[in-house]
Amino acid sequence: MDEFVLRPHENQCVKRDPILTSKGFLNEEYQKKPTKSAKEVNLIAEDLLAHKLRGLFAEKLEPNPWTKDAVEVLEKELSEAYGKPWKDDRDYTLLTYSGYYTKDRDQFLAINYWTTFSFLMDDLLINEKDRNVTSAIQSRILIYYELITIKYRSLPSKWSDKYKNGKTADSTAMDKMMTKAMEYMKKALSAAQYDRHVQHVVDWIDSYVEINNYGFNDKVMSYEQFFDLREKESAHGVLAICAEMSCAYDPTVHKMVDNKIYKAYTAALGRHTVLVNEIYGLKKRLRDGRLKYSYLYLIMAHEGCSAQTAMDRMVYEIHDAWTIAMNYAEQIRLMKDKAIYEYVLEMVCLTKGNLYWASKTRRYIV
Repeated sequence: MDEFVLRPHENQCVKRDPILTSKGFLNEEYQKKPTKSAKEVNLIAEDLLAHKLRGLFAEKLEPNPWTKDAVEVLEKELSEAYGKPWKDDRDYTLLTYSGYYTKDRDQFLAINYWTTFSFLMDDLLINEKDRNVTSAIQSRILIYYELITIKYRSLPSKWSDKYKNGKTADSTAMDKMMTKAMEYMKKALSAAQYDRHVQHVVDWIDSYVEINNYGFNDKVMSYEQFFDLREKESAHGVLAICAEMSCAYDPTVHKMVDNKIYKAYTAALGRHTVLVNEIYGLKKRLRDGRLKYSYLYLIMAHEGCSAQTAMDRMVYEIHDAWTIAMNYAEQIRLMKDKAIYEYVLEMVCLTKGNLYWASKTRRYIV
């Protein structure tokens, strides 16, 4: 490949040290902020929306041309699960079309099905807590908070246990979708990849317990706490494994699972993805009643700045994450392994695809 023809200056690449977690990218001035009481912060939704998005451009991407009927297939499969017509009216397939370039039809449909399942599971876990709150208040239960917490803790645990065990005895639409999503992934991934996939999914589902039972009304979440949770809640680890599948790359075979530069590259693009979704998904976050679990809110609360200043910082951090990721990509390229570099290119596609999707999806439009 031409990518491995080294020019004279390229062996002098300034190599960044690997950063393995999203919180590790925080500038020193933002680390270990003193705990702040939420009562000291008086911010409402209108305050967070008082900004303009500047300096972030979503490049228009051509969709994957190899599986043109993916929307029709997905709508048919989910209509069967729900027992009634279902439409992809939130542009879920657009993310798969924009982010993955596999020519393998079965792989593409597997990725698209799991991605859609993850969005619907997210909606279920968020809305279930809301239903418990409403039910408790309507029933005039004085100790409703404790009861809600018990009910809500059991919900993510139930789903993570099902995924961990690889089976369910229930027959709801979501159970049917979960079963099919697991079947798709098990067929498409190697045994080692599937084990990693399951662990990422379990961590993702379990993160909802921590998020939804955090005392947001009492204390402002630290930046470190936020990125620890968002790293799991974003399910980026699952998407990265889908990228491996898409380019027929298995890090276990190439002995790269524990390679720090490889992990740092994925972490940097994971941070990019989280920040992009924080910006474009802000209105949905507010609509879901999660104002205090948004990065924009945290910056405004900790730094005492305007929404515009906070938004400009987020855009800067997106570009910074990309720059760092490209340094890691160059270090991987210099390893001169074609298979690994295919993964690098696929992750670039996924990251750009997520930016384009986030800027267009009706899921984020209120």
